[in-house]
Amino acid sequence: MTLQPHPAQRSLTPMVATFTVDDSARPHIAQLARPLAESTDSDWAYARDARRTAWFLHHTFKAALDTFQTDGGGLLIRGLDVTGVPPTPDSPGVAPTRNTVMAAQTAVLLAHLAHPVAYRAEGGGALIQSVLPTRADQWKQTSTGSGEDLESHTEQAFGTDSRPNYLGLGCLRGDPNAATYLLSVHVLIRHLPAQVLALLRQRKFHTGVDESFVRGGADDTARGPFAVIAGTEDNPVLTYDADMMSSESPRHAEALKHVQSVWKEHRVAVTLMPGDVLLISNDTAIHGRSAFFPRWDEGDRWLARVQGITDLDVVRRLCQPQSIIIESRDT
Repeated sequence: MTLQPHPAQRSLTPMVATFTVDDSARPHIAQLARPLAESTDSDWAYARDARRTAWFLHHTFKAALDTFQTDGGGLLIRGLDVTGVPPTPDSPGVAPTRNTVMAAQTAVLLAHLAHPVAYRAEGGGALIQSVLPTRADQWKQTSTGSGEDLESHTEQAFGTDSRPNYLGLGCLRGDPNAATYLLSVHVLIRHLPAQVLALLRQRKFHTGVDESFVRGGADDTARGPFAVIAGTEDNPVLTYDADMMSSESPRHAEALKHVQSVWKEHRVAVTLMPGDVLLISNDTAIHGRSAFFPRWDEGDRWLARVQGITDLDVVRRLCQPQSIIIESRDT
């Protein structure tokens, strides 16, 4: 097993490193993950077991994950076992995503980096989320949309301490026209004028709440003020949503346009294929997705999404005992 750029993705580095799983390692991680896929335990037990299973990952997986944890951006893992995938459902609510080996592998890989968590207001509190196109959301800015680009954002930009630090997207079924876009905070900063960067570091920005959370009962009042780029010079942290973020200050509103310009010019595109897992640092990368056109024939794009928090103590007060569901609908 080697850590190397995939031939089709060499241009992604350094924002997205690529780790290709060889034939000898593929059965090993699938075997590790299979008990999770077959589990009927609670999501709390599933998350606990994913963390325990991550200890047994091959050392080359751990090396790639540890390097990603330091560098940030994204890590694309290619070549995982993805056999036995059923037809793509027409609704996330009925999708058997949790019981697939692909979802379990995604959870185990993410669990090496963070504690898997769920959010009560999003997807009914499901730990393993189903990302697939629906007719009802085709033209909406949600993960179940498809007809237009999903705008650049950090996940839950409206959140505070409870937003995820990492995302894992495991591909059960891909679409050649659906590109996942990503831009590292370091690349963003490199291409911003100094005066714009100074404005983005000020707490002058507000953002709305994702529609998926509002549907689940979250208060839709705008949140903020935030800085788009917080943290230190060496360890910057992003909070951004192109669709929902604004500022009352004309100068700061203009600074947001600079972010979008850098996004359009310097983002990288990853077309997820079956057996791929894309891990994203939500603190150090903006992500989005291109438009694509489902066929509605049970063969459409289908991803498993898992979210993780590095310090569970930060959100423990928002969870019930023995639960990884963050209950606050105002998160």
